Amino acid sequence: IMFDLEKAPSTSRLDASKRSLRLYRLALKSAPAVIHKYSLPATPQKYTQDIRTLYDRNAALTDAHAIDCVVYKGVQDLQGALHSSLTYSYLIRLLSGAPKPVRRPISFVEHMKSAKAQNHPSAPFHIETPSHPKSDYTNFWADM
Repeated sequence: IMFDLEKAPSTSRLDASKRSLRLYRLALKSAPAVIHKYSLPATPQKYTQDIRTLYDRNAALTDAHAIDCVVYKGVQDLQGALHSSLTYSYLIRLLSGAPKPVRRPISFVEHMKSAKAQNHPSAPFHIETPSHPKSDYTNFWADM
């Protein structure tokens, strides 16, 4: 299945919509191949319904550039599925419509505190410090 990405960006919403429909048709035509390659627990009708859900999710886009970006990502995903370079879990998550898990950015200090609380291997070593500031080491040189 060929899809030309080398064309100039869409000049209008109509041009972007045509590209989107072309990708939709290619995705539907590739349904049996993708289901077979990944041994998906789905029928072609379920795959078609999932593809339609993906398109409905982006139906509110009106900017030609935004539509081009979504089409470009869709082409990458379709080519990756046809070339077996997508992981099974990514494809299932994509078709199920589940949102991508979002990781909350944390600071280095928060990471170390949580790792230490969980006794995680990335926690820094805990060095026992003497309870009294003057330990046995202070008189080491005096004894010599």
